[in-house]
Amino acid sequence: MLDDYHRNTQGTCVSSPVYRSLASPGAAYAARRLCTLICASLLFIGCSDSREPQPVADPAGTDNNRTLTIIKPTGGEIASAVNERVALSVRYESEEGLLIHDEPVRFALVDTGDGEHTAGASLSTALAMTDQHGIAHVDLILAAESGQFRISADADDAATVYFVVSVSEGGFTRLEVEPAHVGWRNSTELDHVEVRLYSSRILTCADLDIETPPQSSYPSQSLSGFSDAVVFDNVRAGHDHTLVGWAQADRESRPLATGCLDLAGGQLPASRSSLTLSLPLRDREIDWDSPQAIDSAFDTQTIAEVVRQSGAEDAWDILSCPAGPGQLILDCLVDAIADDGALDCISEAGTPMTDAIAARRGALAPNISASGDGGPSCRSATDASEAPTLDAILSAATQDTTQGSGAGNPEGMDPLSWPVGDDAAQLDQVRGELLAGFHLHSTLIPVAETALDHRLDTVAFSASTGAYELDLAMTSRPIIERRGVAAYIAEDRLTIAEHAYPLRYASALAQAFAHLGLAPLGIDADADTLGGALVGAVSDPDSLASGCAAVSAMVCGDIGQAADCVALACSRALPAMDTALSAWIDVLHTDDSDLILSLGTANISDDNGDLLADSLPTGTDDTNDNDGEYTVSDDTWTGTWKAYLRSVLNEDIAISGQFSWR
Repeated sequence: MLDDYHRNTQGTCVSSPVYRSLASPGAAYAARRLCTLICASLLFIGCSDSREPQPVADPAGTDNNRTLTIIKPTGGEIASAVNERVALSVRYESEEGLLIHDEPVRFALVDTGDGEHTAGASLSTALAMTDQHGIAHVDLILAAESGQFRISADADDAATVYFVVSVSEGGFTRLEVEPAHVGWRNSTELDHVEVRLYSSRILTCADLDIETPPQSSYPSQSLSGFSDAVVFDNVRAGHDHTLVGWAQADRESRPLATGCLDLAGGQLPASRSSLTLSLPLRDREIDWDSPQAIDSAFDTQTIAEVVRQSGAEDAWDILSCPAGPGQLILDCLVDAIADDGALDCISEAGTPMTDAIAARRGALAPNISASGDGGPSCRSATDASEAPTLDAILSAATQDTTQGSGAGNPEGMDPLSWPVGDDAAQLDQVRGELLAGFHLHSTLIPVAETALDHRLDTVAFSASTGAYELDLAMTSRPIIERRGVAAYIAEDRLTIAEHAYPLRYASALAQAFAHLGLAPLGIDADADTLGGALVGAVSDPDSLASGCAAVSAMVCGDIGQAADCVALACSRALPAMDTALSAWIDVLHTDDSDLILSLGTANISDDNGDLLADSLPTGTDDTNDNDGEYTVSDDTWTGTWKAYLRSVLNEDIAISGQFSWR
């Protein structure tokens, strides 16, 4: 059996180093026997070059997914001095991992002329056949010049592989690079980090287009995130280089964070120790390329305070008194009778008739103001004898539902009840809610890298009685779009420069009050004709007259005068009464641009990693909850406006605003 094994293995053993080391012919037989014994004892291990032949692929097969793998040198990176000879080899395999022998592999020097040059190097052959192990061999012969280039190896139906060659007269250094994330993105979402090293003859930072970086003569290095460093083992010392890195959500996405460093040759001395560098990868800025609708919510509590301090709500404070409707009517009527030069419902003169009326009015309660904060004082509803005062009589008459003829009612309205009690409280609550804030729906349209158009679409108000929205394009406002507004995005931050509009805020406020305050109570009037509506609600049960005719009949009858003694004065008082009741709106009117958006800023998102703005979180507020409070939740609005509203006195009143995409 041993002799049989000897015969079967003789071809292998005679080629072994043991056999070849015996030069004496007389020792040949002994050597063969010794080799046979050794090989028999290593039957399942093999000896020297005698491993079992591996399965091989059918050369006539149609495998379209073959592979070439660099075997020598490991990793395919070559760093050498000049005038050297370096052995290269690749293995050729089928998709199933079967070795492919007796097939050609083509080798070529890659000399792009753009930073890559072969420095006089050559190959021992351009075409090598694979051996029984599927391996093709070639030698690289280096000349006396420094250079950096690649060698390609390709075969049929296999992807090309590259050897990276660096030839240096001055030696090499080892470069360790630590990528570091800088910016607003979450580092854990950047799963792929790639670092490349270039000769500066191929690329400098000034020439870098991060979307299409060139191929490097050095092997590319990659990491899964920012937890480690990459190493370039064979960097040509003394030569200028460029270090480039980027981070992506995955290999297929756009670079979201990038960095570049130009390295002078003096920074890369020949050394066996590592040179460690930090490479900051900064988040790229986001852009947006399509119109975006936004919802802006403005808190105008400061407006309400300005209105309060101006005295523009005095007439409404009087209406809230126990005999408020009659008190306001008589204040304006007396002022119209005794002309003091200003028809403003405040009388500073007297006549016998006004004295007679004053004698029947309730006493002022100096320590009880209608608003509770130092506003006008209320008049008593009864006199010293507990009889109703004239103020109380007229107030009660505004609640008389008897339908009079309307005679003497210049405002042409049938008598209606004026709201008192809960209805009056509701009307006053709605006024407060409307003064507390409003919404502005608009559209941002990018037109350049640093400019946008901003178009106003609608203005909306909310109250406990509902919501009102005005389509600004359907109104006569001269400007609802500002073009070329300066704007820019820095990282994930949008900034919009100052611009202003003739919003006609006071007009929009008046329309909202008519829809949300007056209409629900059946008051068919506008905010600027409420004096006529108040007088029109007065009904005299004796004469069945209404409006000014009823006011005159009741006042004149009470003081013992003819029924029409103050009818003309009542008609003269109506415009003053209208003005008094609309003053809280009129004080906010201006013909100039009244809405000034001084500065807008917002965080924007790019969740899909395409470097285009996705959205802002959708904003919500509590005004539609019908609780009478106007609040904005800070965690749902990411944009802010620094803004002002200009009043009739050209006073710029600061208001706060927040906005979101919609």
